[in-house]
Amino acid sequence: MRTLIARLHRRFWLRRAAAILVKYPFNWPQQQAASYAKSLYQLYLEEGFSASEAIECDRQYWEA
Repeated sequence: MRTLIARLHRRFWLRRAAAILVKYPFNWPQQQAASYAKSLYQLYLEEGFSASEAIECDRQYWEA
């Protein structure tokens, strides 16, 4: 049961992150957003970040 809940949480988190990235101000293509969300998930979920928090934290490196 715990594994099922973890999978559902992962799926929800990834969809939420991708949904944020395909909308304004990002406007990323769906495939790119989904791929990037997977990378963010591995880095930030273990730290307890939400999808939007992870994007904001990682965004500082986009402009560097």
